[in-house]
Amino acid sequence: MSIKIYSGPMLKQWIEKNKLSKTDVAKQLGVTRQQVHSYFNTTNLQHKTVKTIISKFNVEEEDIWESVNENSNTVNTHFISEPSIIIEKGINDYIPLKNGNCLLITFLVEEYAHAGFISRFTDQEFLEKMPNHSIVVDRFPLAKHYSFRVIGESMNNGTSESIISGAIVTAREINKNLWNSRFHINRLKDYVIVHKKGIIVNRITEHDTNDMTIICMSLNGDKKTYPEFPVNLDECIMLLQIVNVYTSR
Repeated sequence: MSIKIYSGPMLKQWIEKNKLSKTDVAKQLGVTRQQVHSYFNTTNLQHKTVKTIISKFNVEEEDIWESVNENSNTVNTHFISEPSIIIEKGINDYIPLKNGNCLLITFLVEEYAHAGFISRFTDQEFLEKMPNHSIVVDRFPLAKHYSFRVIGESMNNGTSESIISGAIVTAREINKNLWNSRFHINRLKDYVIVHKKGIIVNRITEHDTNDMTIICMSLNGDKKTYPEFPVNLDECIMLLQIVNVYTSR
């Protein structure tokens, strides 16, 4: 079974091949240059965006995007199939695969959207304007999942457990009702913390259920630049356990 690829990097490659500038593309599509850049970094362009692109540039899908075999090693980085088999379920959509797994489709929070996400993460219209990112999972999860672009080197210590700047982390939301129960920090160590003042990707080393505080630690060995620090959970909007890290080459 083949899966249609609507990846942003393929769109970027086609645009460069045809010697088009981001300004030209933005004007043609009626969007900003920043939005075009977001398209380039999207692993799963929305079908309505694809329809707009092929209409405005008068091309066929196959001129820009190709298909890959479902069992290909690249299936988890180029993520969309025929729209008829996309199943909508809550905040996340998914695509069943022949081998019993599925592609879990998440909203991707890029750096430019951090402030907006903090104040509008419950606004479906706002979320629908975001790019998507997808991962392969063995079943559709009950908890909400979101993906975030990592900014900075606080989680980079040069080892295989590093989460480098530019990586995409996919994380499972922890229901607020469970914040007063001890987190499984020995099994799932790294988290996305959506704080009132910003979005943090860090390791949680301690969780005090009495004071409702957590201790956050960076992996980077430069502790002067990246010291441990406490976070009061009352000042947090969302906590998510990182379940997948994707880094492009």
